[in-house]
Amino acid sequence: MSLWNNRLRGPVAAVIEIGLILFTGLLGSLFAEDLRNLDAYLNFFQGRGELQFAMVLFWILFAVTLTFALYRHYQIGLERTRLANEMMDLIRTQPSPDFLGHYDKALNKAYRALYVVRHMEYSRPVAERSVREILKQICIVADRFNPHHNTSDYTANLMLFVGRGEILERSCEEMILQESQRFRATNQGLESTRGVLRIAPNLSYAVDAGGDAPNPRLRVISLPLSEVATRPRENAINEHDVHWFMLPGAPRAWESGRASQMPDTTRIRDWCDENASLPPDLVEKLETYMQEAARKGRFQAFVSLPVWNIATTRTGSHAAPEAKPMAILNIDSHTCGFFGEERPIEEFAILMRPFLEAISELIELLMAHEKSYALQAHTEQGITLNH
Repeated sequence: MSLWNNRLRGPVAAVIEIGLILFTGLLGSLFAEDLRNLDAYLNFFQGRGELQFAMVLFWILFAVTLTFALYRHYQIGLERTRLANEMMDLIRTQPSPDFLGHYDKALNKAYRALYVVRHMEYSRPVAERSVREILKQICIVADRFNPHHNTSDYTANLMLFVGRGEILERSCEEMILQESQRFRATNQGLESTRGVLRIAPNLSYAVDAGGDAPNPRLRVISLPLSEVATRPRENAINEHDVHWFMLPGAPRAWESGRASQMPDTTRIRDWCDENASLPPDLVEKLETYMQEAARKGRFQAFVSLPVWNIATTRTGSHAAPEAKPMAILNIDSHTCGFFGEERPIEEFAILMRPFLEAISELIELLMAHEKSYALQAHTEQGITLNH
């Protein structure tokens, strides 16, 4: 139907409309006397005679031409209204005049943080502080990207992928099961997963953390990654039109390799009912967790972005279905809507690419020097963060 309406607004339809008008006008001029004969119409309606073929043809063409022209111009009006609304949305959602200046400044600071680690002997604390500096700059960009910006609205953290084999090899099953308790069905174990996404507490940022310290309120959690991720919906329109067997946010971003967002965590049950096929007890756990987080002011919206390793990013092989991110960046907002529901998350994801590449390089450095870095749950002060 939309294709037909698009054609109605095109030049071919305009030529048809003009042709109908001209042909109808020609018939009207040729048979003007007959068309003005009121007696013929009266006799026809009283059943005492018939209309001439030319008169019938004229009125049929007149009705067709009028209907065609009215509907065509109605569709043109709808299209003009749509374009005007899009233009108003574009104008309303344009970044502030100083956005590019803030973005450039934030990116320069992120690159300086990476430069420090690149050009000195490896030090874990320095590498982690550099990651936190980049996360800080990401939150600043997110704040400026939001037309209703509030500098204290965003926090950020990184979740690292840990495969099931590594968990078993390091004998960390009990720890992972405890950390993932609120994010898996009661009877789900590690055998039905490909691994987990685990928060790295040192790789986090909050504006009120003080100095360059990690987020002190962050809890170490592990989100399981199911063996079976999706199934196609009935009448699916593309490969992304699926029901999920994985949690929204980080697991979904990891599986799809694309940004995933939850604009209002208090409506997690609605998202699950519409987009997922999760066990009822897990949906109940998620709803309780999200509502508690919103009530305590930890977060009420979030976006998750995949972080690819450097080799994958440079070769473009992240487009392959089997390629999976090495980590996930989570940006949490204390208010629902994240960007006020006025900015496409895809635009923000594009802006994040250079920051994510810098983070990727630092994570690879940490993993190269620290054995099983993703399974370590200690802050610089030696405090283990758990539920």
